[in-house]
Amino acid sequence: METVVAAALIIILVLLSMLTLTYACISAQTGLLESWRAMDERALERSRTSLSPVGAGMEATGDVVTITLKNDGSVKLSDLRQWDVVLEYVTPTGRMAGWYPYAQAADPGQNQWAL
Repeated sequence: METVVAAALIIILVLLSMLTLTYACISAQTGLLESWRAMDERALERSRTSLSPVGAGMEATGDVVTITLKNDGSVKLSDLRQWDVVLEYVTPTGRMAGWYPYAQAADPGQNQWAL
């Protein structure tokens, strides 16, 4: 009789463990699906975006680069605070690349960009 009670408790414990693991697995799959959909949405938005360079120039001091871009895509570009500029250029010592965050001020500081 004691073994039947112990076996019943063990079976209940195993079933509860399996249910907990199943729930955790389903929750993980749901999170993965949501992140996959968000990634797919961003990729689709990027595919409908098309920026074409119209003009570029540099001030005589060499500190300020002016680039004019045209949006040929179907997505309206906004929320500049989420934009970053990656600029690759050639110097006498070789190729250089820099990352420049957006500055809300009309006159951006060094290593920033603005409209």
